Amino acid sequence: YLGFKALLSNDTFFRFNRWVLLVGIATCMLLPAIKIQTSEPLLIQQPIIHLEKMIAGEETVVTYLSDNNPEVNMIPVVTPAKMIDWGQIIALLYWAGFIFCLMTTLLSFRKMFVLIRSGRKLQQGRYTLILVPSCVSPFSWGRYIILSEEDYEKHPDEILTHEMMHLKSHHSIDLLFMECILWLHWFNPAIWLLKRELKDIHEYQADKGVLTQGIDATKYQLLLVKKAVGSRVESIANSFNHSKLKNRITMMLKEKSNRWARLKILLFLPLAVLIAQAFARPEVASSMEKLASFDKV
Repeated sequence: YLGFKALLSNDTFFRFNRWVLLVGIATCMLLPAIKIQTSEPLLIQQPIIHLEKMIAGEETVVTYLSDNNPEVNMIPVVTPAKMIDWGQIIALLYWAGFIFCLMTTLLSFRKMFVLIRSGRKLQQGRYTLILVPSCVSPFSWGRYIILSEEDYEKHPDEILTHEMMHLKSHHSIDLLFMECILWLHWFNPAIWLLKRELKDIHEYQADKGVLTQGIDATKYQLLLVKKAVGSRVESIANSFNHSKLKNRITMMLKEKSNRWARLKILLFLPLAVLIAQAFARPEVASSMEKLASFDKV
């Protein structure tokens, strides 16, 4: 997250940045499954290994036996440490958070589909327009665009064009992917921040698409300001008034970034190598393997 925020978040390569985030998150999910064989644990791996042993209750303490004679050498005896079973406690907390996030997502889906069933349906080519009488912030999901009757009467062009850009780019798939990641990594603040960055990129892409369709930029920006205050839709959908308004307007006015700026992604490679070495599970070579390698030399 920090690497993306520092290097790419201010560039106007929205589609490129979107794929950087998606591929980067998927890669980070796979990195811990990589096994690196070393003669002994690397220095950068030792704190992680020590933490895993402590959580699993595998740490040991050293005690000494003696016959109350100070002149007799004390004999060290290694016994398992009597520790709180932190592994079980952490597991219970983890599954409680997992279930909470899963239920929150399911309730969001239920709320969204209740709106879809209750609204007036208009088939518009490849998508279905759902008009609801209540005041709701416009949003889209899958092949549905949901907005209020009032918005449809007053601002049909700007809002529908914006939401159609979301549908054409299949942004709903990105959000569903991020929800699945959140179920597994709800405890990690970086995932919540990355999800926010991804939703911001979705809005930048949709805003750009609206302007390329010939919508007046000033009129569109004034509409964003007007709709900035209102009811929030669920996090699983793309909302018309999502994201920081100032950032969206800034991105619309910003000059296109130099195409060579994409090469900044190469700076992620040293970071990826460092993370792979730190968090990969090391396979320490056995004594027989060491002997075999010595014989070859």
